[in-house]
Amino acid sequence: CSFAEFGKQWYQRRVRVLSNGLTQAKGIKAQLNDLPNMKEHLLRAVELDPNDATALTLLGQWAIELKEMAWYQRKIVNTLFGGVPHTTYEEVVEYCERAENVAPGAWNRNLFLLGCAYTRLGNRPRARCYLERTLKAPIRTQDDQKVADEAESFYRKEFPGPL
Repeated sequence: CSFAEFGKQWYQRRVRVLSNGLTQAKGIKAQLNDLPNMKEHLLRAVELDPNDATALTLLGQWAIELKEMAWYQRKIVNTLFGGVPHTTYEEVVEYCERAENVAPGAWNRNLFLLGCAYTRLGNRPRARCYLERTLKAPIRTQDDQKVADEAESFYRKEFPGPL
């Protein structure tokens, strides 16, 4: 394979390692130290393959998880590590919309992230649309089921009444 293809594969493997349970096994300090690296590797994966919907979705997930970090977690991170990387809901939308354009409906987690981000931005019609699409998405994996359960709970909280 070409050097560019090898580089792309290496970054995709690195992204998978950083985003799975191996990071959890390293402990909270190691996870926090990896935050900037995680984004760098995901951005590099997207640079190597702009159509990498998985890397784009993971960037959106990275951003929203930092944005929605509990105040006490943020305080601890600020005290121990000098701050949490800056992120916005607009970033979440940018990454996840790009992923959706590349692979429409391919990952219900991406749809859910868009619904959450649009809710936080106050765009309730778009939020509702993406949350409803999440709830209608086929469930193929345990992660899909987990996302569907989270999406239903979130939807019921944000949009009371029948589904």
